[in-house]
Amino acid sequence: MFYEKIYETKNKDFPLYTSTCTVKPRQYMDGLHWHEELEILCCFEGEAIVVCNKEQWVLHPGELAVINPFNLHTLYSRNGCVRHCLLIGQHLLADIGCQETAFRHFFTDEAAFSVCRAISREMEEDRPYSQKEILSLTMHLLVQLCRNFTDGELTNPGSAGRHKVAREAMTYIDHHFLEVIDIDSVCTALGYSRSHVCHSFKQITGGSLGQYIITRRLHHANALLATGRYTVKECAYLCGFQTIGYFSRMYKKTFGIPPSELPAQ
Repeated sequence: MFYEKIYETKNKDFPLYTSTCTVKPRQYMDGLHWHEELEILCCFEGEAIVVCNKEQWVLHPGELAVINPFNLHTLYSRNGCVRHCLLIGQHLLADIGCQETAFRHFFTDEAAFSVCRAISREMEEDRPYSQKEILSLTMHLLVQLCRNFTDGELTNPGSAGRHKVAREAMTYIDHHFLEVIDIDSVCTALGYSRSHVCHSFKQITGGSLGQYIITRRLHHANALLATGRYTVKECAYLCGFQTIGYFSRMYKKTFGIPPSELPAQ
């Protein structure tokens, strides 16, 4: 299942999770997933590739990627890297007043990058009052993001209902994407109208419901192909695609190469 529940961020006193780790060459971190937290990623060494919805960026030292809540995403590296990840829970977003804010996905900012460095050092040293310092640094970082790096698109006030619909839709697709499903069957299973589900999903995730189904299938197919145990045709049908041609076109559009050229891992 692609929903990732981050238990650490549910703590109202310290609604954060932060980690710095080495990503091995061609290693995917957690696979394609989504969660309710705002995620800030930066690369300390090497370069990482961040995939979010239909976008993809190469992350170098000094650059930041911001994953808005409910966005489908993953991170990997071709040659290995050291990446820092900061997950910010809904409690802190609400305290700052940016729970409804859509942030810019990718930017370079020396001051913001320095704050991420400081958070990583504070976490590693684990000195007295480290949690207070990390919380303070994170709040400062959030304020800078709000001032300088929003994309101008805000969800409307009172979006709790849309969050619920989007979460239900994503969870249903995560459980049934290998079956013959489409937008109408998802909406019927959830008991909502097509227009309500599609509008809510777009508002919360920034992507379309149909694209989420395709993306979910493509990344599962990519994982199967990487094992070397399945042909392209087998992967296409196992992952819910009805024709090889359509699967191959969408695969190349997403990953940049035809499925037949993916080397086994």
